[in-house]
Amino acid sequence: MKSISYILILFVLNACNLSDEIIKINADWQIYYEGKHNVIAEGRMKGRYYVIPCEVVKYCHDENFIIVMQNPQRECFLQIDTIDYKYGLNKVYYWIVLNKSGKLLGPMNIEELNRTRKLYKIPDQLKLETVFEVIRYELRQIQSTKIPC
Repeated sequence: MKSISYILILFVLNACNLSDEIIKINADWQIYYEGKHNVIAEGRMKGRYYVIPCEVVKYCHDENFIIVMQNPQRECFLQIDTIDYKYGLNKVYYWIVLNKSGKLLGPMNIEELNRTRKLYKIPDQLKLETVFEVIRYELRQIQSTKIPC
């Protein structure tokens, strides 16, 4: 009986197209999870479209700021990608979205992130969360409800 339940859950998740996840951060920004190395953040601000390419590994936000931690993956870059990773692709980078002014700052290293946090008075309470933990939590919430697709 238990194995039938698991098969049914997998079928429902697939039918509901939950294999690809979207985490809505706010009205303008979201994170797409489409597999192991296809986690991107995308948003629109002041009529412009922005993408933080994969792999987005952590993020945090409040009503004023979004902070994203990115581990660049060459296999998911678009041919039009013009981001300058000045420390190389084998490093971790950070991005800050200033929601009120509509600016995207980055990529930056940890020292630049800390300076930028001080400059814009970003609260220390904003701590980066792992994207996969958020997705797992949301899936548990969805699986615990009995609402059809």
